[in-house]
Formats: sequence, C-alpha cells, structure tokens
Amino acid sequence: ETGIMVTGGATYNQEKPHSLANPTSTCFRYDPDKDHWSRISSLQTPRMYHGAGVLSGVVYAVGGHDYTGR
Repeated sequence: ETGIMVTGGATYNQEKPHSLANPTSTCFRYDPDKDHWSRISSLQTPRMYHGAGVLSGVVYAVGGHDYTGR
C-alpha cells in the first residue's frame, strides 16, 4: 500500500499545556490518491518520541517513551 502513516505520539492536555506526558497508541494512514485519513490498528503500547520503519510490509515502532517515561 502507498501512503503516509502516523503512529502514536502525544495528546494535548489543557490542564497541563506544557506537558507532553500523554502518549497515545492511535495510528492513522493517509491515502494521497483519495486525500483521506483512515484510522488503522493501534500500537500495543502507547508511545511517544519513537521511531518507525517498514520491513516486509510490516510497520515496526521502536524505542520512545510510554506514560512512565520509559
């Protein structure tokens, strides 16, 4: 498949505007042919500041931090 994938990240908390300690497991895929974003399978563990890559058609998210900072 073609497209752009966004994996995890952090959500904004209005009560703590300077804190990014709210990792998410949500993932999306953008289809440029349809100009459309779709929600896809979530990460098993919410994570932020991670890297991601594709190997044999499978997306792997590695490293980063969970909500404990690990």
